[in-house]
Parts: sequence; structure tokens; C-alpha cells
Amino acid sequence: MCPWWQLVLVVAFGSRLCACQGVQAFFIPDNHAYCLQGSKDYLLLALARLQSSPLSGQYTNASLKEGSCSERGYLYTPDESACFPQAVVWKDWDKKHAALWSLGEFQEVYHYAQQQGMEVAEAIAQMDALCDDGTMMEDGEAAAPASFAGDALATSLGSAAAAGDEPGVSFMPDSRACCLQGPKDAVSFALVRLRASPLAALYEHAQIVDTPCNHLGFQHDRLDSACFPRVSIHFDSDPEHQGAAGLSAELERHGLSYGAGASEASSVMEALCDAGGSILARW
Repeated sequence: MCPWWQLVLVVAFGSRLCACQGVQAFFIPDNHAYCLQGSKDYLLLALARLQSSPLSGQYTNASLKEGSCSERGYLYTPDESACFPQAVVWKDWDKKHAALWSLGEFQEVYHYAQQQGMEVAEAIAQMDALCDDGTMMEDGEAAAPASFAGDALATSLGSAAAAGDEPGVSFMPDSRACCLQGPKDAVSFALVRLRASPLAALYEHAQIVDTPCNHLGFQHDRLDSACFPRVSIHFDSDPEHQGAAGLSAELERHGLSYGAGASEASSVMEALCDAGGSILARW
């Protein structure tokens, strides 16, 4: 008789996953964002592909283990993998892991592109090539257009093009808590001002790149900057990035207080802004 988790797969996906056949195994990426489960032979090839792809940084310590994802606490909403259709993705209840599900892949591909000196789109194409079109068990080489994050990137690119939106350039603070984007002259102005402010330490290693924020995984929320009107601020879904803890700590380190009635901090920061905007409103 099948274990309960295999019966769930049969109900959810039918017999095409062969849920009750073969030795079941799983692996978990280094950031613990999810657990991928399927037949041992199939996952062995899947993990080998991932570890030789632009996403390899997320699977450095990943190893294949016999058993089920449920044994490691991944019990939530099984989904068929878009990249490896004979495997199933399981998640847990950790909100941080949910935030890393797409964000980690976007960031990994971005870093890979920088290291290899290539365009982000080229790195995405390499990532797409690791996926299975249904013949992976036959030759171990066949690719399919589906991917872990490529479809989301293609969708965001298509939406921007349809809207006639010019992405411009972008940069991130060292904490990667947000992404600022706009025309090159406006973005350059903003970074120079920020580096001359009490927030300078937050942008010590920031670099302007010719890559829109949504390509870097910041797709959760978008705000117009109150300080730099031609710049927009983009956020991801990581709950730790939604507060102003980094801003508050840096102001306090410089002897300024952040919060209601912090007139001294406000006057110092507002002097940096374009057209009298207030950086304290939200970075």
C-alpha cells in the first residue's frame, strides 16, 4: 500500500508521476526554500543539471536522499515541477522560505551573469536549457522551454514592453532590501547623494547596473521615491525587507534619531533630496 503522501500525488497529478513506483528520493536546495521529490534515478539527473547550471550556488551542499519530503517537514501544497515534470515540489510553512522560492533564483542568475560577464538574458537561457522536455531519462541532455524562474522573467519583460516602459538602470543597497530604478542620470544623482548622507554605509558597495529591478527578483511592490521623483523603489517579498530597520540603525549610528518628531534627522536627510522630497518617507 502507498504511503499517504504518495496517495496525495496520485489524486493531485494522476498516474503520470508513477507516484507508487520506483524508489522515491528528494533533495533540498541550500536555502531550504522547497523540497523536490521523485524517483531516485530521475532526481539524480535533475540535481546534476542544477549543480552545473547558473543556479549551482543554491545546490552546493544539496544531496539526494531516499525517502519523502514530508520526512523533512515539507508538507504544504505539492506542485508538479515546471522544470522537471516527473518530480513534485513540496513547501513548508516558513514565510522566509516562501520569499526565497523565486527571489533566490533571480539573485543567483544575476550573480552568475556578473561573474561570467554576460547579459542576464543569456544566463536565463542557460538556465532554461537545464529543464526536461520528457526525454531526460533517455539521453540526459534534452531541454525544454520551461524553467524555474525564466517564465516569470519573460512575463515581466513582455509586460514592460507592452506598456512601453523604459526600465532604465538600477542599484541596490548593500543589504539588498530594495532596488532603486530610473533613468541613468536620475539614478546616478540619487546614489551620489545617498553616499554623501548619514546612510552612506548602506550603499558602500552599491553599483549601477543596466538591469531592471524586476529582473533581479524585486517584483513584490513598487513605490515612487518621495526623495528622488524620477526614481522608483522596488521590493521583494522577504518580510525582513519590508521595514526600515537598516535605515533606523544607520541614522542612530550617526547620532540622529529616526521616527515621529525626529526633526534633526528629517532636516539632514531632506537636504539630500531632489525638489524637496523626503527620503524618510521610504528610502
